[in-house]
Amino acid sequence: MSGKMTFVQPTDTFMIESNNLEIGEDHVLLSGNDVYNELHHRGHKYSGLFKTIKSLTITEEGSSAVIQWNNKWTMFLEAMIQQQLLQVSLVKYI
Repeated sequence: MSGKMTFVQPTDTFMIESNNLEIGEDHVLLSGNDVYNELHHRGHKYSGLFKTIKSLTITEEGSSAVIQWNNKWTMFLEAMIQQQLLQVSLVKYI
């Protein structure tokens, strides 16, 4: 096996795109407690460091969340998965 490793430099604009989500009147705004209550009702039980979403706004076009950073990439990625779970399940109610 052979390959080439490339390291991103701080000045690189690798995969950086501005994605502005327009939040109109038709949206769902959830607090952190609401997020985890909704997930609990769907059979997902999170506790401790896994409860990092502080607020979540869902529209038909996408979602935006405030996520607490705990210096743990696994918790950050888990929060993005949680956000997607709610996006898919709640967008039909908007």
